[in-house]
Amino acid sequence: KQKTAYEISACLVGSEMCIRDSPSPLQRIDMALEHLELALAHKGERGVREMRKVLLCYLKGLPRSAEVKRRLLVLEEDQQVRELLLGYREYLEKEGRASCCWGDQNPL
Repeated sequence: KQKTAYEISACLVGSEMCIRDSPSPLQRIDMALEHLELALAHKGERGVREMRKVLLCYLKGLPRSAEVKRRLLVLEEDQQVRELLLGYREYLEKEGRASCCWGDQNPL
């Protein structure tokens, strides 16, 4: 038996994250940094290369993140990645974009 749209939508409530419950941009960057630290603890310096694509996902949809993502793809050292993410986090705080995902200023 096929489910109706109403039955499907009822199943999604509670299993899908609501937009209002989504992590803020600062929380996403903090999670990315924590994920990086875990990868480094587990894989060493090799963790940086393996985490680059994952870190891009944390930045997806954040204001003015294109340049940050472009730079992230070429970094080889963990300290460089940390500095880039922390600098972007600082930009979001300074520009008042810590709780929204829209903006028009360049972070770098």
